[in-house]
Amino acid sequence: MLVLSVAAHAAVIAGAAGRPVAVVPPIEARSFAEGALGRARTARRAQKLVDERIALVREARQQRAEGRLALGHFLLEASRIDAEEKGIDLDANRAAEAYASRLAALRTALEGAGVTHAVPQALGDLKYYGKPGGLMASALADGGGSCEQISQVVGAAVFDAGRPKEIALRYYGGVMADGASHITPIAIDGLVEHDLMSGKIAAPGGVRIEVDELVEIYARAHGLAERSAEVKRAFGNAGGTSESAIASRRAGAAAHGVGAAANGAGAAAHGVGAAANGAGAAANGAGAAPVEGAGDDEDAAPRQPSLIAGMPPNDDRYPGSLPLYAAHALRNPDEGGGGGFELSEEQQARFCPFYVRLGTLSPPSVAIEVSNGGTGAATFIDAEPRKVPGPAILEREATLMRAAETMARKSTTDATDRLVDWACLAALGDVATVDFELAGEHGAAVESVRIHRLGRDKGKAALAAIDWSGEEGRVVARKLLRDYGGQSWILLALEGGERAVMEIAAQARRDLDGWIGLHAALIVWPGTRAKVLSIVAARPLSEQMEVMQAIFLTSDRMRYLAGNLDLDGTVPLDAPSARFLAEYRVFRRLGARLWDGDEPSSTLAAFDRDALANGLDAEGKAALLEYYARNTLALYAQRIEVSPGARPAHNAHPSRVERPMAVTFAPQADPHAGLGLGKPLGPHAWQRPGGMDVVHALREAVERNGHPSLDRVRRCLSYIEAQGQLDPRTLADGLRID
Repeated sequence: MLVLSVAAHAAVIAGAAGRPVAVVPPIEARSFAEGALGRARTARRAQKLVDERIALVREARQQRAEGRLALGHFLLEASRIDAEEKGIDLDANRAAEAYASRLAALRTALEGAGVTHAVPQALGDLKYYGKPGGLMASALADGGGSCEQISQVVGAAVFDAGRPKEIALRYYGGVMADGASHITPIAIDGLVEHDLMSGKIAAPGGVRIEVDELVEIYARAHGLAERSAEVKRAFGNAGGTSESAIASRRAGAAAHGVGAAANGAGAAAHGVGAAANGAGAAANGAGAAPVEGAGDDEDAAPRQPSLIAGMPPNDDRYPGSLPLYAAHALRNPDEGGGGGFELSEEQQARFCPFYVRLGTLSPPSVAIEVSNGGTGAATFIDAEPRKVPGPAILEREATLMRAAETMARKSTTDATDRLVDWACLAALGDVATVDFELAGEHGAAVESVRIHRLGRDKGKAALAAIDWSGEEGRVVARKLLRDYGGQSWILLALEGGERAVMEIAAQARRDLDGWIGLHAALIVWPGTRAKVLSIVAARPLSEQMEVMQAIFLTSDRMRYLAGNLDLDGTVPLDAPSARFLAEYRVFRRLGARLWDGDEPSSTLAAFDRDALANGLDAEGKAALLEYYARNTLALYAQRIEVSPGARPAHNAHPSRVERPMAVTFAPQADPHAGLGLGKPLGPHAWQRPGGMDVVHALREAVERNGHPSLDRVRRCLSYIEAQGQLDPRTLADGLRID
């Protein structure tokens, strides 16, 4: 009827104004009685679900008393009812099939191992998502879930596999800094409890819960069981405390709603609405109680159905930290802990800005031709050539985001550290959103979007509150330079960050504080590129080379195809900037050949051509040649020892190693051993051949240049030629010659 009302008022207003009135086509009004009856059907549907829940709990209690409880079936049916009530999309058949398959796999694994090893072997592919609550059936259908969902899957499977005395749950009810409580399945081995999620001995504290107690926990969470005084104090009284009282109240509410529908449209709508609300509130029972991990913060993640309201209350906090995501929710104890469960939030939050790569400021793009409907004109769009990340990258990003958010929300966190935390969430949340989506983890991608927006908005406000032109700004800048150095550029992820980072860079000292990293970032960032190019181009050429190297390494090879940042198209503000840009064009090509392992003689020939084509003067060419000579000598001098990885004796995942392959450079023993002096290299040792050929080629290139700035490199090369050997010792000795 709102459509009719708006149309009628619009016609009256238009007519009064003397404007032509459009003819509104007639709209068939819906019957109030029809709407009321529809709401009555909704109330009856709610009543039906209440009856099904009551019958499910009654049957499970009887089965439990008789020792024949099928816990998995109970939790699957409970999930189905809750999903239908909440309007959650759930493939109940798929979840049941997944549970049957996993139960069979667990039974097989238990034939050769105890619960501690059999559970991660059979269920180890389940993923962990740090979004509290959720239905057990959803975790089975989705291949992973929260700690609550994983605990129900594991507890039910071990119970139904015939090992009820070897499994329990431990619930830590104290809300942690990240706003979540924690529940975990524990394997019982005598007096020892193994936390199956962390892969370690269970942390102290919390309340131990027998898994078949989930029946009563579910009943309490939905108002179908008498609550103890402790539960009532913690969560409040849901109203009814017996099946008969709840059923009677719901039936009366439904009847009242339908009866009111016959008495008039207005009363009907009100009556049925009340019936539906009553049924929903009664069906939820303790649903109004605090849900695991949920707080009053408007930025908190959306709530999911949870049984936490039915758990025995306690204030013990889980002593570890919980990640946002883990590729493996369950850990084999032979592999140790993982997934971020044992990490310190403060340490991870401090590391977070150092994890974000400079490439996020100016990611590479490729032009892709798209269909234009046959018009003949080519149409292109820019796209980032991203790699699909592996589980280790996803877990790392999830852990860092969770830690940074936790520390940012703590009242005890220093204001400057909190500002960096917000900036890191804004930057890493943006990166992780794409990474998770590419990996098919849509739920984690959505959570990353929330984190990105949270960091962006909170960080913007925190940044705007600082007077960067006064003493406050100088104090903040000094702390950022002392604690974060060149990575203070992370503030560029926030609106208003350009001014802040410019102020910080102005205070940075050349030999300390990350001067190179800050100025490289401000050149990579398009908004400050031209201005900072002019600043850096006025510095000594050796310092410019260091900034060029930092810019060159901008590309994040974990996420993007191999490449390096170009500054083509940048308009120089002055002559020094133009010179810097010309030298950088040659530097890019030279650096790419160097680090891609191209043959030195062909690289030097290409360098001469590039230097000529870009108009480099003798000084600029000499600086680039010195850069190449030093790094090439270092690469050819190193002796590399490769230690193969080792696998543990009892590992449920043979593809994983206990000790990964290790690579070390230049052993402390005689560096001349095995390097052309008659002693063969070890079975796992390697050195790039042709070291002396490189020395001769570099010597010829340096002599051709003749610039005085190359004198030190010239003396070093002459010394190595005289020794007849390129190795770490001769290189170090040669560079020390004045």
